[in-house]
Amino acid sequence: MILPIQIVLASLKAGAVIRMNTVFPDGSSAIKRLIVLTNKNEELVLALTTTSNINSPKRDYGKEDIFIKANSEKAFNLDTYIQLNRVIPINTEKIKIDYHQHELIILGEISVHLLEQVYQSIEKSELIEQKFISLILEEKIK
Repeated sequence: MILPIQIVLASLKAGAVIRMNTVFPDGSSAIKRLIVLTNKNEELVLALTTTSNINSPKRDYGKEDIFIKANSEKAFNLDTYIQLNRVIPINTEKIKIDYHQHELIILGEISVHLLEQVYQSIEKSELIEQKFISLILEEKIK
């Protein structure tokens, strides 16, 4: 069943976990699980990438990554890292198109505890652009 796009965008609040094709700054792309960080999402959604390909030589390791143990969060059945060095801005128009083409799946939400851990790491981050930090923390769920 396809939901109206307004409901989809409304459900993409901080902590939501989605799966979609993601284009990275270097032009490469991959289907990734993303954790949404923003709430207003009128034109832009900010999300963090995750990776369960922990031993890959291509993995972009970051000193600020957050580890999720397999099955400790509903949307992650494998050991996974949240990659704080990869904040991805996604235009809401892309979200609408991907959703209607069945290329965006909403997998659930992370726990409040993990979301707080993400926020704390973002506040101290040396890797995330300041404009993103400001927007994320401004829209932080209280």
